[in-house]
Amino acid sequence: MCGNDYSADDIGWGILLSRGEVSNAYLWRSGQARGYCVVIYTGRHVAEPTELTEAEATAFWLHTLALGRAIEQHYRPLKMNYQLLGDAIPHAHTHVVPRYQDDPAAGGPLPFTLLDPWIYLECGAGQYITPHADGIAPDPLTRPRQIAAATVTLTDIHDTGGAFYVETTGSDAAWTADEAPTGSGYAPGMRFAHDGTDMSSPWFRSMPRTRWSVAPAPGTLMVFGSQLAHGTEPVRAGRVRKFLTLFVSE
Repeated sequence: MCGNDYSADDIGWGILLSRGEVSNAYLWRSGQARGYCVVIYTGRHVAEPTELTEAEATAFWLHTLALGRAIEQHYRPLKMNYQLLGDAIPHAHTHVVPRYQDDPAAGGPLPFTLLDPWIYLECGAGQYITPHADGIAPDPLTRPRQIAAATVTLTDIHDTGGAFYVETTGSDAAWTADEAPTGSGYAPGMRFAHDGTDMSSPWFRSMPRTRWSVAPAPGTLMVFGSQLAHGTEPVRAGRVRKFLTLFVSE
């Protein structure tokens, strides 16, 4: 896991609104959805909410609800969305998203290209991103759907470490049995990555994988599909800084 200092008053993406018992709430700078906030768990690193104790989960959710009530009172949205994803940044956090009559995705979740066109990531010495596949999200058979991502590294990886990699396998374990139906926008025979294509799943940890690493020059745009297993090597020294964006098919 890598990321910013989630105890800071300003984490680059957002400005601190409130501190809870086990979490901080930030108002996002993008401003593309009025009042869009994120509640980030700060007790320790946890990738999944199921890793929280009952007391931690209660405190985290109560803080999230208090933030939601404040947004409702100030911005008067039609509806509130609460999203726990963590595909791009595998650390427990909740997106608190107010929805309005004029927003562009009525009847479904707002694409992250609207909420966060570019996400800033920063990793320090010893930090890394474990191998995982994002999957075509939120649902591979509906639109809009996330189909790819791209990063631009700002740091010379040769000096710091933290190289990006993808992993390939000859195993069939990563894929669902069902094929994409005709007319869904995919090539014939297309299959989808299983939920939990990451280190939290015993089948993924035991699956033979070949790793292919790359250290792109600063400023290089690197694009990879949402079904491709990927991660980063540990940073050796200094800090690695990059931007990430998601490609959505609408």
